[in-house]
Amino acid sequence: MSTRHHAGPLFTGTQAERLALDTTGLASGAQWIETDTGAIVWWNGSIWTSSGFVPLTTPLTSTDWDGDSYSITAKTLIDLSAVFGVPAGIRAIDAHIIINDSGSPAANLFLILSPNETADQGLGPRCDAAPTDAKVNASVTVPCNVDGDVYYQAAASDAGTMDVWIAIWGYWL
Repeated sequence: MSTRHHAGPLFTGTQAERLALDTTGLASGAQWIETDTGAIVWWNGSIWTSSGFVPLTTPLTSTDWDGDSYSITAKTLIDLSAVFGVPAGIRAIDAHIIINDSGSPAANLFLILSPNETADQGLGPRCDAAPTDAKVNASVTVPCNVDGDVYYQAAASDAGTMDVWIAIWGYWL
């Protein structure tokens, strides 16, 4: 993996090597390193920390969110590291969501993702104006809670009538 080391020379090496560096391994005044994935590794004076967007060329998917049927569901936690395999503690996700409902075009049908448990707050597609079983999609950037997880809320027309697909195309460290 190659990196650009700002305020100092070009640095190449593994993430473990970068994280093992201390100030003696850097040119005077170095503050951050940008990896070839776009992630930023910061030196805060005593430890390295990471931030930045990690784009994925193959989305992260889950057998829990690959067309499974959902009912009306109050805000419920999705443990993103357990369910999708993202690193724990991430700050946000780029998700592509597809839904369809066999009861469409009923009113107020949606699936949303959000960082909190507040009802009806979040981002995602609506299918209330779509023909019955028509797939509706949305690509959204959703902030995560402090643990790196999100909540979902489903407003389906009836029990088990909403089919949902979620794919994660990137995340922020």
